[in-house]
Amino acid sequence: MADLDLIKVDPRALLDQFKKAYYNDTGTTLQIGSDEYAAASVFAYCWSVLLSDINNATLNRFIDSSKGMFLDAIAANYGIDERPKGYHATATFSLTTTANPITIPANALIVEDNAGNQFTNRYDMTVDSSVTQPNVLYAVNAGTEYNGIPQGEITNIVEGSAYITACSNQTMTSGGTDGFEDDDVYREWLKIQIQSFAGAGTYAAYQARAKNADSRVLDVYVLRQDDSGYQKGKVQIFILTDTTTDLNNQVLDIVQNSCSDIAFRPIGDLVEVYYSTLQSVDIDHYFRVSYPERFRGIAVARNSRIMAEYNALLQSGINRPFKFVELCEMLCTKDDDGVYATDAKPIGITTVEYYTPIYPDKGSRLSVSVKAFLNSYDTEGA
Repeated sequence: MADLDLIKVDPRALLDQFKKAYYNDTGTTLQIGSDEYAAASVFAYCWSVLLSDINNATLNRFIDSSKGMFLDAIAANYGIDERPKGYHATATFSLTTTANPITIPANALIVEDNAGNQFTNRYDMTVDSSVTQPNVLYAVNAGTEYNGIPQGEITNIVEGSAYITACSNQTMTSGGTDGFEDDDVYREWLKIQIQSFAGAGTYAAYQARAKNADSRVLDVYVLRQDDSGYQKGKVQIFILTDTTTDLNNQVLDIVQNSCSDIAFRPIGDLVEVYYSTLQSVDIDHYFRVSYPERFRGIAVARNSRIMAEYNALLQSGINRPFKFVELCEMLCTKDDDGVYATDAKPIGITTVEYYTPIYPDKGSRLSVSVKAFLNSYDTEGA
């Protein structure tokens, strides 16, 4: 923004104008000490103070020049009621427990490094096993100063020894951001936020933010503009987590807080995080599977096992489609023990449909069951 052209006044110059006007009107010089001179001096001073206040008020209506509470008032017009206080750095810890499993109440565990940088569990946390389970702890305070603590440096238990007997950070601490107490820093951040006010942040930015919020997040999908259910200004994030370690569904809150952090998200974005739903689909077709005769006794059980393995593959990622060809290829792939099908294909559908994948709803995963496997056995098969 260019410098504002404000009204400027010099009390001495203003008084000179009064003296000149007085001479032109009366033909005599305005004398120092006279009542007229005193009145002109007071007026010139008061007028200059008034203009100064007007100029300050004008400046404080613009983001480039406003300060303090005036800058906060501008931010409030864009929905920011307070300055961002910064984000808390995190790290993944291995914890050795006194019992297995054990639930630790929020903030009941505090650990630190030798420099006194403290980390805690901001949510109720169930430790199912020691060492092997990733447990995310947060810096007690926000700020970039808590970033960059190397792996294995945070080992001192300040509080929570009744729950934990040993701890160590398995990753370097990261993700901490500073607050915006300084007007100039806050102003520059606010400019960027206002520029992005009209639209949501990029899908990739939210996806990366959600994926990095916690090590237990396995996959992320952000609803796109052309997806069903999309709403302008609303960011709908679907996450898939490691359910063996996300015992209390706490990862959803972690991702919600991370992606809602006002220091990250554009103003106007309403962030909503959901767990990816499991969508059941019945494939109303028969699959004909051919086996060599020698595999007759194990073929039925093998079909069920391959179907379960393919379901696990489908559910390992959000939006992964069911493909007939993939399932048939898995049935015909030789197992480690040498068992395989010589041929597999769906029957009762056209060739075109055979190659058409079945996609889940956006943000969902598929759980597929087929109508039936019809086995045939080749006595002369390889």
